[in-house]
Amino acid sequence: MPRPVSDRAAHLCVIELRENPSGAQLTYSKPMRLLACFAWLLSVPALFAQLWYSNANSGSACCVIAGPNGAFYVVSGGQGVSVSSYSANSSSTDSTLISSSLTPMTAVLSGASILVAGAAANGTGFVSAFPAGTSSLPAGTSGFVPWKKTLGTVAAGGALTGIALDRDGGIWITGYTRDPNYPVTSDAYQKAGPTTTSFGTAIFGVLTKLSADGQNVIYSTFLGDAASACVGGSRCIGVFGNTLPAGVAVAADGSIVIAGMTTAPNFPVTANAIVPTLKTPAGNGFVTSFEPGGKRLRYSTFLGGTGAVGLAGDSLKFIAAESGGGVLVAGETHSSDFPVTLTALQSIHKGNFGNWSISRISATGTLVYSTYYGGSGADSLGGMAEDSAGNIWLAGRTTSTDFPLIPGSLRLGSDALVELDSTVTKALLTQLLPAGSADGALAPDSTGQPVILGSSGSILRLTTRGATGSQILGMTNAAAPVLSRYIAPGEIMSLYGTGLAPGGPVTAVADANGKLPTTLNGVSINTSGGLASILYTSPTQVNFIAPLGLDATRGFQFMTFQQGSTFSSTVTPTAKLSQPEIAVVLNQDFTVNSQSNPAAANSTVVLYLFGGGAFQGNPPDGTVAGNTLWAPVLNVTSSVGKVGYAGSAPGLLFGVMQVNVQLVPLTPSPSYVLLNLLVGYETSNSVQVFLK
Repeated sequence: MPRPVSDRAAHLCVIELRENPSGAQLTYSKPMRLLACFAWLLSVPALFAQLWYSNANSGSACCVIAGPNGAFYVVSGGQGVSVSSYSANSSSTDSTLISSSLTPMTAVLSGASILVAGAAANGTGFVSAFPAGTSSLPAGTSGFVPWKKTLGTVAAGGALTGIALDRDGGIWITGYTRDPNYPVTSDAYQKAGPTTTSFGTAIFGVLTKLSADGQNVIYSTFLGDAASACVGGSRCIGVFGNTLPAGVAVAADGSIVIAGMTTAPNFPVTANAIVPTLKTPAGNGFVTSFEPGGKRLRYSTFLGGTGAVGLAGDSLKFIAAESGGGVLVAGETHSSDFPVTLTALQSIHKGNFGNWSISRISATGTLVYSTYYGGSGADSLGGMAEDSAGNIWLAGRTTSTDFPLIPGSLRLGSDALVELDSTVTKALLTQLLPAGSADGALAPDSTGQPVILGSSGSILRLTTRGATGSQILGMTNAAAPVLSRYIAPGEIMSLYGTGLAPGGPVTAVADANGKLPTTLNGVSINTSGGLASILYTSPTQVNFIAPLGLDATRGFQFMTFQQGSTFSSTVTPTAKLSQPEIAVVLNQDFTVNSQSNPAAANSTVVLYLFGGGAFQGNPPDGTVAGNTLWAPVLNVTSSVGKVGYAGSAPGLLFGVMQVNVQLVPLTPSPSYVLLNLLVGYETSNSVQVFLK
């Protein structure tokens, strides 16, 4: 969905606009007051965390693993697999890479090794051992022995999604495959797997045990059934019952439990199943427990309800072993009749979209506890883990305006973080964090503090009860609600944190030459392009403008934040030539474009852009543009209409780019169009432009 533009923000920034009689450019009648235009950027509180940026591409990190003494490991994909280790207080200390196209999906720490499983480019599953790094391993840990094991055949369409270790050092993995020849052992619980037909092949789950060195298959079985619940004759041709395990846990009593989603009505369940039948063709979650060794079922059950309109079903995405032989499973449900217990924290499904589900199942397969968690919007789960105290951490995304929060919770964005007590009947901590900061995997470190991966490429370690002292915790384009690991020349940026500046908010005032300060309230920011111009400081937020001379060809940057002599920190963003974000859309009469105030056909709309990159001629940093027009270094085009002007915005700071777009009449006439800008090779956010 396109991100809406703030009407309030636009209003503050257009109070003194008028049109140049030549029609070539929209200008300001006089320079605007700095605070009036930027006040909408300055009042967001900070999240409580420590921040790093992963060495991998944004969104490619799959897994975070707790190590000893507060250390942790991050496993990422991309052109290969990298394993980076982080000590309690520093960034990555080492990394290894396999130069082949592998997608990591799950990982576990085993002595001096990180065992990683996932999918290879050719559709096979893989398991590999990587060095965990010696800097944070316990004394006397045995050395690392590298290995790689591939399971399945080329182009079979499989992946390994869960991995766990048993007390004998055996490696249990689960996943899914279309490969009829996936290696199963003679004592398999289910020897029959997918069969290739002229209409396609069903997906079956697998459970495999490897030896500790990863080279020998000790036990392996299929799990699933090809028949579907589809009803409707020819439209069911090529529709199969598919089973997709998401994770595996070795319980305290040695039983092996897997959880996931299935659309197979004949999926094997036991007589003591919690839910004995598939409730919707869209799929239900399942939980299957094998006796130690994997040869017999202890229990197997569906876990879900009848789904929702549009054939949205239920799925289980995470599983964790608990003391006593039970397991905790969590996922997403669209069902109003998902099985919940009488003591559920949230007993009803809210709205028509997905809520989180959290369920506790005993060693014998009884439902000990089960609850919904979420609001009336769409809630998706990105991570689940238990800490050493038995408290449960959940992280993901939400569009729910009524997402359940306890009093005093942070409300910063659309990523939700929740800590539930060990009984799952009380929320201990709830926070809404900026989008891209807490929507991935998470794991508590050895001190109990959760480490969360974000799709922005961020790595956040949150304190359990808030932050103290001075910390930098996140960085965004000031027009965007999403954390970013990138920075562009002239980009107006916001840093978030705690203890960033003393006292209350301080807004910059230009000097007699019209130039903003590079030090404000003791805060300065030094980059490869020189000192940044500071717009605003507070204890939780600092707004600044990246120098126009920032060298975007260098890629990785070191940006040093300094607060007098009391606090210094280095942030390591990657430089881009541009990182465009549309902040404001105006009609030709300088009013805010909206559904109630649409643009006329064949008129010009005016966009204000942050992160458009450098200007030709090197205008001075930290100054307001006059009526002399400065062209951008990069070419600017629009997805809708024709760009009539792109360049400096008279009356606004260099760093704000103005783009005038001539709308083109469309047949039939839509009520709105989605518009984005291409600046160089980077595409901006899409915004709605409403039309008459």
